[in-house]
Amino acid sequence: MISIIIPTYMEEKYIEKTLKAIRAQDYTDYEIIVADSSSSDRTVEISRKYADKVVVSKERGISLGRNLGAVNAKGEILQFLDADTEIQKGFLREIDEQFKNKKVVCVAGYIKTYGKKRNQIVYKACSEAVGVLSKTMPRVYGIAVACRRSTFDKIDGFDETLETAEDIKFGEDMSKHGKVVLARNAIAITSPRRLIGMGLSNAVIFHIKNFFRFVIFKRGAKNYSIEREG
Repeated sequence: MISIIIPTYMEEKYIEKTLKAIRAQDYTDYEIIVADSSSSDRTVEISRKYADKVVVSKERGISLGRNLGAVNAKGEILQFLDADTEIQKGFLREIDEQFKNKKVVCVAGYIKTYGKKRNQIVYKACSEAVGVLSKTMPRVYGIAVACRRSTFDKIDGFDETLETAEDIKFGEDMSKHGKVVLARNAIAITSPRRLIGMGLSNAVIFHIKNFFRFVIFKRGAKNYSIEREG
């Protein structure tokens, strides 16, 4: 079984489309767990229409939400998905196929976006970078990443002390136990709200600097802005 874990906070604009895209998959051996951080909008109400389980925490944090979802998961494969990200046809089947290789412990989906061409290029470049780095210095993004439950437990999940770069550390930790790969045919479309909210140049510079901040100093930036439009 694949347990799909979606951390949420004030996601009423996107969460229904995200959940509907999962329910439209031709692969059926899965469960959906939404881990919400006490949203005051309709996120929880909408999620309960589609999810198998909705857990609510008074605390906030992307890593905390992912870890809380994992605690409540039954699957041997954990698929983490951002709330503004719609998986495309065949996504779950491709993820399942990747894990048939016993050496694989972590799989990143191929991320695309919509809207302006420059935004689409940025996300495609990020996906390609994951593919290249998987050969020498495995890194993943939290937007759509899956792992074996057994390996997740070995590394104690996502680092809740990191406000950002938690997914960079996650990929690094996973790579110590097996192969980290990019699944090109597992395509997910995420919203460009981060690029719109921060501004394309600012967002790109932020993430490049944050990548090297973690690689060199093992810490991530703080005060990461919340973007809910776009």
